[in-house]
Amino acid sequence: MKKIFNKKLILSILSILCVLTLFGCTSKVKEEVKTGTDPLKGTNVEISYTDAFSIVDYGNDIKLVTDGENQKFLLVPEGEETPEIAEASGAEVIHTPLKNVVYCSSTQVSLLKPFFEEEDWNSISGVTTKAEKWYIDEVKTGMEKGDITFVGGDGMGEPDFELIQSLNPDMVVVYTGENGQQTTLAKMKELGIPCMVVNDYTENDDMGRLEWTRFLATFYNKDKEAAQFMSEKEDMLKEIQAHVADKPSPKVVWASVYEGTVYVPNGGSYVANQIEKAGGDYVFADLNQDKGSSTQLTLEEFYEKAKDADVFIYSTSNLYMPSIADLKAVSPLLKDFKSIKDENVYCFTPSYYMNLDKTVEGVKDLAKIFHEDVYTDWQLQMYEKLPVQK
Repeated sequence: MKKIFNKKLILSILSILCVLTLFGCTSKVKEEVKTGTDPLKGTNVEISYTDAFSIVDYGNDIKLVTDGENQKFLLVPEGEETPEIAEASGAEVIHTPLKNVVYCSSTQVSLLKPFFEEEDWNSISGVTTKAEKWYIDEVKTGMEKGDITFVGGDGMGEPDFELIQSLNPDMVVVYTGENGQQTTLAKMKELGIPCMVVNDYTENDDMGRLEWTRFLATFYNKDKEAAQFMSEKEDMLKEIQAHVADKPSPKVVWASVYEGTVYVPNGGSYVANQIEKAGGDYVFADLNQDKGSSTQLTLEEFYEKAKDADVFIYSTSNLYMPSIADLKAVSPLLKDFKSIKDENVYCFTPSYYMNLDKTVEGVKDLAKIFHEDVYTDWQLQMYEKLPVQK
């Protein structure tokens, strides 16, 4: 009787596993991958700063990855077959390294820089940002030579799906979330084109954003290079925090104004965390502390809280806000701001969003901006001081 019971038990367990696989219980499968109970006992890769993706390593560059929408991909070096892992995991098999990829976000492309070598840039076949807007030389040159195609979608519009299909890509990379590219993701599935989700922009921590480098690196078998990059940035961030720990904390405001509405990052946002790490006192730190993203304020509400701040980070580049004079023209209230009177206003460099790999350097920039006596030889990389006049 004992043997019969065990046999029935085993069959029941197998039946449950089959049902879970057939009905795509992705959230459960992702949890199983993370806790190390995947069917073939792969080794979980430690992901320290985000739970938005996972990687299981089976050795010999065979990896099972789960992306930002719980999609599973089994990465297999070209020429190798692992049908048993594919069947057990229910994952889509992708042969690595990728050789023909369409990227639908410039921040995603910036995360390739830490581990890409010269020949790796040839793997990019399409992008959704026009050539004249690129600040990554390898991409700009590739587009000028005709090796990289602009597939439409600039300005958060939809790309040309037929054009993407004509490129016959190994992979299309999108992002989801608020104002995300869910339509593109659904269309790629309809067309049978592999499409993965990289949600770097949703992370509320510097290292969490950078850790998506490790996710992307798995598709190019550059795991070691990405891990080394992360280690270097960890050390750099620790040094910055230690350097400013005993410094006075200036009051900092970070905002932009559009059609009379002020947009300020919430207290639980990526921005608030950056300011704190750089030794600043964010004046809206108590605003929606449990949330990322931003809150909309009236100019009057903004004035009451921000007028006495020491530093103003205006969250756009000087292409859109050329000078302090232009900022004053937005509203008469801004003329009374201490930071504006002191001409202590900074904005993004035009390449800001294509330098996500320099996120920690951005914290060092802020530390220099906040404290005149630190990093005196450091040249700002992500920010620049707004001139008084154009």
